[in-house]
Amino acid sequence: MITLNNHSKLYSEKYEFVPQTVAQIPWGHNRLIITKAKNVKEALFYCNEILKNAWDRDTLEAELTEKMEKSAKN
Repeated sequence: MITLNNHSKLYSEKYEFVPQTVAQIPWGHNRLIITKAKNVKEALFYCNEILKNAWDRDTLEAELTEKMEKSAKN
């Protein structure tokens, strides 16, 4: 239930309804994005990448982790 609440908060910052790209990806992918994305723009970037590149959840997690590590170094 907490994740669903976070989902609503993240996307309601910019949208009245969940963007179509978000609705097209699996819930497990959405959960990962919700817990790691800093804002709506970043979340939608990853949603689009999932659809464009057919990322599985492990690939998504690796991409998110790599970005977080790069951010921590800067």
